[in-house]
Amino acid sequence: MKFSCCYLGIFLASFCLGVVKSQYDSEGLSRKIKELVEDFLGQNSMQKHLDQLSYSEQILVGNTVLEQLVNNLQNKFQKRILTVQQLQQAVERAYSGITSTSYECCKFPTSQTEYDLRFKNKVAVNQVCEQISPEAESSLVRLRPSFVESCAQNLIELPSLKWQYFGSEQGVTTRFPALISDSCDDYDNRFRPWYVQANVPVPKEVVVVIDRSGSMGRRHGSVTLMELAKSAAKTVISTLNPFDKFTVVAFSTNALPTDVGDTANDDCFSSTLAFATPGNIKKVSGFIDSLIADGSTYYAKALDKAFNFFSTDVESRNSTKLDRVILFMSDGEPSEPSTSTILDTLRSRNAEVNNSVVILTYGLGSSDFDVLEDMATATSSVIDESDIRPGVFTKVDDPDLLRSQMASYYNFFKVDDELASDPVWTVPYLDAWGLGVMITASLPVYVRGNLIGVAAVDVTIEELFAETTNIVPGELSYSFVVNEAGLMIDHPLFPQIGISEPLFARATAFERDPDFVEIFESMKRGGSGEKTFYSTKVLSGGDGRRYGAKEIQVRSTYFWKKIPGTDFSVCLVLANEDIQSVLAPQGSVPRGSFLYHRLDLVPPNTACRHLNNYCSMDQSSVFLASRSYEDPEYYLSRVFTATDVNRIKDYVEGSITISQGLKVGIKDEVVATSYAERWWTELHNNTDIEEEVVWRYIGTKNGVFRHFPGTRYPDDYDPVLRPWYEHALANRGNNVLTLPYVDAASGATIITLSRVLFEGKFGGLHDVINDEVVAVMGVDILLSYFQTVLAEFFPDCINDDSTRCVLMDKAGFVIFAKEYLESSSVRTNQHLTEVDSNIANLLIRDGILNPTSCSNVEASLLQRTYNVSYSGSYSVTVNFGSNCETIRVIPIEQTNTYMVIKGPRTSGGSCSFYRPLKCTCGSGIGTVCETTWSGYACECPCQSPDTQYHPCTNEYDFSSSRVPLCSPENKELTSVAATNMDLSSLPICYKIAFTFNETENKELTSVAATNTDLSSLPICYKIAFTFDPTDSGQSQGLGLGAIVGIVVGVVAVVIVGIIIAIKAKKSKPPRNTRRTSQPSAPPAYPAQPAQPATNPAYFAAEEPSAIYVNTVEKGAYPANNFPPSYEESSRIFDKPTFVVLIWNLPIAPCTSLWIYEKNDFLEKI
Repeated sequence: MKFSCCYLGIFLASFCLGVVKSQYDSEGLSRKIKELVEDFLGQNSMQKHLDQLSYSEQILVGNTVLEQLVNNLQNKFQKRILTVQQLQQAVERAYSGITSTSYECCKFPTSQTEYDLRFKNKVAVNQVCEQISPEAESSLVRLRPSFVESCAQNLIELPSLKWQYFGSEQGVTTRFPALISDSCDDYDNRFRPWYVQANVPVPKEVVVVIDRSGSMGRRHGSVTLMELAKSAAKTVISTLNPFDKFTVVAFSTNALPTDVGDTANDDCFSSTLAFATPGNIKKVSGFIDSLIADGSTYYAKALDKAFNFFSTDVESRNSTKLDRVILFMSDGEPSEPSTSTILDTLRSRNAEVNNSVVILTYGLGSSDFDVLEDMATATSSVIDESDIRPGVFTKVDDPDLLRSQMASYYNFFKVDDELASDPVWTVPYLDAWGLGVMITASLPVYVRGNLIGVAAVDVTIEELFAETTNIVPGELSYSFVVNEAGLMIDHPLFPQIGISEPLFARATAFERDPDFVEIFESMKRGGSGEKTFYSTKVLSGGDGRRYGAKEIQVRSTYFWKKIPGTDFSVCLVLANEDIQSVLAPQGSVPRGSFLYHRLDLVPPNTACRHLNNYCSMDQSSVFLASRSYEDPEYYLSRVFTATDVNRIKDYVEGSITISQGLKVGIKDEVVATSYAERWWTELHNNTDIEEEVVWRYIGTKNGVFRHFPGTRYPDDYDPVLRPWYEHALANRGNNVLTLPYVDAASGATIITLSRVLFEGKFGGLHDVINDEVVAVMGVDILLSYFQTVLAEFFPDCINDDSTRCVLMDKAGFVIFAKEYLESSSVRTNQHLTEVDSNIANLLIRDGILNPTSCSNVEASLLQRTYNVSYSGSYSVTVNFGSNCETIRVIPIEQTNTYMVIKGPRTSGGSCSFYRPLKCTCGSGIGTVCETTWSGYACECPCQSPDTQYHPCTNEYDFSSSRVPLCSPENKELTSVAATNMDLSSLPICYKIAFTFNETENKELTSVAATNTDLSSLPICYKIAFTFDPTDSGQSQGLGLGAIVGIVVGVVAVVIVGIIIAIKAKKSKPPRNTRRTSQPSAPPAYPAQPAQPATNPAYFAAEEPSAIYVNTVEKGAYPANNFPPSYEESSRIFDKPTFVVLIWNLPIAPCTSLWIYEKNDFLEKI
């Protein structure tokens, strides 16, 4: 291969001028990223603008804030209590024997449903549907249409309501609004926790005893009796709630307690009762599934084992507030030679627990069940009837009915109270239809003294406790809610989403300080008070699964009080160091300049399309999150109209003074952030910058979110809870890069650059540790563009096959690796341990990449990950098996990134052999860990069981050690309803510089070779290098090209003097390319800054940092486009200050020389 020697001359000239950059220029990359944050976002200018605005410090009085919080929550609970009471009365009026006109939910017509954001599903908001249990009674009583009318009215009066429903004793659930279900026979309301808890509000202790003797292997139709018994047992335990305790005993020749294979908690299920948390129910269900029929039928051993669970539980022995029951099921007579052994065991063991255990027995089939009947009804002479509370014996002739008969056990404990008016609140649970974590309020319904079912309403935790979530007294302050059992119901670290049921641990799992125990006990009793101490505050790293968490000690005051009329208490935690910065009034934005994000309701002045989105050409849109409103719940459930949008617009533009429910100060933040819009729109016409940017945005701590180009956002969006905001907050003062991800609209792979904005300070001197963050700015850029930036400062990482480079963040997750350029698939969420296990092992060994973990309390898991704790430069030479290589770790200053480089040996120092090691990796960060993470073991980020959690007691034991709590996952956003508008007719907002289709990189079919003789054709235009496939690469002497190259080098040196002379001759004052200094007293709405006439992009007029020489054939350009523009001649360079064009050099001595300075023609020589 032979290259044009012109390049040799250019290189020599550049070297002489001292402009050749280091192959690893970390400082240059750091500066470049800083420039990108400013050029693309205007972050520095926005901070200067805030520094000129007035901020005041607001002192919060804890008891006053708490009282307001309690009053708001009390009002919300009262509304829901009234709603469920109204629903109860509606059922009483509508309950009759008429034939139903409602569809079954599984057969509801799709054509009658439409998507409703409030329910995140396609529903029919004016209809109900019915779910009928396959075991429902044959003669069903239905509800009249008046029930639908009542539900619809409830939704109008309280838009935040979710599902309203009535479950009957006959097994029919009537649900509003109608929602299509997948199956017709998988739901029975009578066996759901909300139904059982409404009928039996007292906590229960349940031991299910199952016969697994050989006779249970007999078949009934297509299934065995054992399979029917297992189904019945699993249904029984599914009726329980986390206030209940339970276990399962299987018996034949011997009694077998529950064994879930958890060696860390062997005693949990085998000898003590466990709380019926979703996780425990799942584990015990697995044990039930493992049972097989075999052996004899010894009742006494089963009873003895069952009573062990009550006698070892101190609370069970001494409490009189619990319903205790043994559900005993068998298909045959006992194997004991004498029944007195069985009954004696029952009598003596029950006496140990004050005869508090009720025995409910079930005989399956047609055997003689006299013993089972004696055990339940206490009619045998061996048993003193006065000693125990009689139970009930049920003979199940049809094995198909075993499930419904056993699962109806709670009817024995049912409290018939027609006058019940206080609803029962369930513990939170995960909604089956995707609405997140729910809580249900329910009431039993009676007609003529008979229980006919339960009425219930659902509401999301997010909406019910929106005030506690959105309280913003400062970065270190927060609030939380517990119930009377001490379970945490809502907390900043409590997950609002998930794919599995949350655990609902006690509050002490979240608030772990010893000083909190006193507060915890008081809250369970419904007490109130305040206490000050040094508490532990968890600082999010952005996503606990990847970045762990950090704990700091903060002197805080806890204020707590019970919410009247409920079983819940709220606690407000105010950090004594927290200061709430309040922005001074900013006036209004100019008329016609405000654009609310609901473009579907009020369109923008000039519409355009951007990556398949309906957008605004020259305006940013403003989204106001729920935390921006005085009543967040009302906002979350609100159905916006064009009138609502126009009222918000009029308020922000000063036409009206009514705040539209917005908090004080929100309008001021909208006005202040409009300064960012100016920067973005002024860059709009600069394609050099614009084409690399996908989106720009700014979000404030109070939920104001400004976005460019303007477009619509999901109603449940909250900028404060998004990864880009949290990452910037965790790396305050740095320019933060996120991991690559795929843009949903375009399919392009992008990364986000973000940086915090501090409260305004005179002089702009900020303390990045203690100053309050008031906003975060972010920009999404193409990963392909960022790769060109890396190539400029780390060229060997791109061009040298012997060099391997990985850009990673502070947890070791990979932002860029060289193979990303060569792969057709998008690489996201990869860790260094997965990308290069050799380097990862080495960095773990040398303490660069350090294992860390955080506790996911609601899943009882430890999330294991890494953090990079190294500030200097790291370099070591090792031999991985073939040759010595140098490994470097170079911090990219003022960012959250590090460049890891593996390349040829760079010095003659020592070279140690390092055995290549493979890191253990699963399929992602949710993979169960395979190692103990001890020593220097290398494993990709993963999860492991938290051994400090004890499932039976549902408590954590932090006496030995403690890891920080993980921050919750970012919730999945509601999809924005698709527009019906044809976007193809709209102009493109601006072009995005896609260099290739990153979602597809298929190999193209080869074009057939032409038979035409090409040698006689003229060359289209010359290329700066030639390739001769027959050339061996040996030099044939110094040719014309080499001579010309040397001439170019000499000429280039002379050019420096020419440029300096021209500059001096023109005496051209430098242009200030950044924002001009702001006035000392800016107007309420910032004035439009002056814009240079020649260049709206405000490029810096600095002394040249590099001189680039480009040789081009004049004939390569059309006559009317010669000489070429600056952009055409320098597109391959990164905006050099000067470009020198030497024409016709490949064929003749210099005939013309053109010099450009940034779009400005200087001189022809």
